[in-house]
Amino acid sequence: MDAPTAQVIVGSAGAAVAFTGLLVQNMRRKTTERDDLEQDLRILHALPTSTGQAEALVANIEERIASLITSTAARRDPLGIALGLSFLAIGLVTIVFGFVAGGWGRLILVPGGLMLLLGVGGLVQDAFPRQRDSRGRPIRD
Repeated sequence: MDAPTAQVIVGSAGAAVAFTGLLVQNMRRKTTERDDLEQDLRILHALPTSTGQAEALVANIEERIASLITSTAARRDPLGIALGLSFLAIGLVTIVFGFVAGGWGRLILVPGGLMLLLGVGGLVQDAFPRQRDSRGRPIRD
């Protein structure tokens, strides 16, 4: 393998790792409907009860709790789909480079195949509509 090809491989791998890190970091920062409700309840307890704002906030909280209880629609997880597609792309590129490299370079086929399997598994889990909890994880019966 010549130097420019190695630079492309290392650069692509670095970009993929950075992109995956950004996706995971975004997933960790996402607040859920329950988190927002908890914060609204804290605000409600801090407000004086004699204000009209407290009554409006109580009505809003009750409406959101009712919608949270009744929301059982099946949905997809777009972040999981993006991660699955990323793993598939990285796995395919790694496998192609493994076949092109030949010799000892074919050892890269093992992690490429693993990445491909992870991508397929993630894509199957998140691309099909399913009932999900507030964090986006599938609810299993």
